[in-house]
Amino acid sequence: MLNYESVEQLTLRAELYLVLSHAAVPPMRTEQQQAMLELLSDDLEALIHAQGLNPLLTQLHQLKSSLERLAENPLELLRGYSHLFLSPPVRVRINAGFHLDGAAMAQSTLEMEALYNKHDVAQSEHFRDLPDHLAMQLEFIGFLMASAAEALEQGDEARRHAALTDAACFTNRYMEPWLAGFAGEIQHAAKTEQACAPYAALASIIGAVVAEDAPALAERFPPTPREVVEPAIDRDALRALHRQQQPPSIGERSCRICGNAFLPEGEIATIIEKLEERGLATDHLRVCPDCRVSELGLAPMKPIHLGKHGI
Repeated sequence: MLNYESVEQLTLRAELYLVLSHAAVPPMRTEQQQAMLELLSDDLEALIHAQGLNPLLTQLHQLKSSLERLAENPLELLRGYSHLFLSPPVRVRINAGFHLDGAAMAQSTLEMEALYNKHDVAQSEHFRDLPDHLAMQLEFIGFLMASAAEALEQGDEARRHAALTDAACFTNRYMEPWLAGFAGEIQHAAKTEQACAPYAALASIIGAVVAEDAPALAERFPPTPREVVEPAIDRDALRALHRQQQPPSIGERSCRICGNAFLPEGEIATIIEKLEERGLATDHLRVCPDCRVSELGLAPMKPIHLGKHGI
């Protein structure tokens, strides 16, 4: 069990959450893919050993083996991520709100935003997803653990307690309830798609870490009563701003569902471009916005935060 009175252990746990967070973002860039293939397993192994999380070594071995099988073609990581989380119909939801509320930008997501704002945490302009994305959740817990370590080192007990109380709240309400099912869904998809295997092992590790921390945090730092959070943003304006901030389109494509011409944007455009550069099929990604909304039930949005800390 994590020693919440140890600066070293809190810092190591923060590093573990941050490493897991970086592995959960779309591997768009070559350097991201190389880092996952060449560094991720070793980094996780060092952190797991340093924190006595030996039961995770089995999942780590599975992760290492699955990454080794993709070593000759790093772009397979991007294809696997797209196959799981982006290509309609989406096989697995990586946003907590769909698991907790059954919808995007519902009550749980608003409550998460309130906690981000409480700690002056801002979503990076380079991260084009909703604030309930697993990568952002993991990074936020890493931030709270690091804040607790810093407060402990400075003798600020009130700040340490506040950070860990919010970590208890966040892991128990917005992470632990859905991560086991999430890992199971990815494992099912990985049975027929080798490129998904690293994410199956990664999800299993993430779920195990949160499953250990959530009850321990709740016992030591009981979460405060849940409060209803009202929207503090104009969602229509947010959608418009999101569209304005998307990267340039790659040119017209024909929708595989309705046949109409459309301009792919955002992450989908980037993935299509990268796959086409390698001569790989992109049919699964050629879905126009109208058909995408009908299949996914989700319109693109990008919450905006103001603060000094960027995620």
